Amino acid sequence: MRSVVLTARARSRRPDVLSATEALELGTLGSARALGLDDEVGSLVPGKRADLAVVSLSGSAYLPWEDPAAALVFGGTPDRVIATFVDGEPRYEKGGTEWHELTAAAHSARRAMLAVPPAVKPVAQRA
Repeated sequence: MRSVVLTARARSRRPDVLSATEALELGTLGSARALGLDDEVGSLVPGKRADLAVVSLSGSAYLPWEDPAAALVFGGTPDRVIATFVDGEPRYEKGGTEWHELTAAAHSARRAMLAVPPAVKPVAQRA
């Protein structure tokens, strides 16, 4: 989200073209709307799936009480993620599996899914 805000501001040459709050909405409810899933996900309301990340802003240069959205967009980093939940179920908790392990597993799974299976010889050619 930080990259989106900074790119939009650089392209327009206006610092007010996209706020952190607008970027956060685009990344959550806006994305759900674009996929036609805004009745199911994208905001935390009763009846919707609870997919969320808990981010600690402790020690961040951005003070969350001044502008929580800006603190998250500009001060949030992967190492600040404390926990993630998908459909209300915990999927990651800091202190458990580390990010490098998760990304290594994700890359390995992606390579396996995209791998071209070895050519299978017809039965007549097998020895």
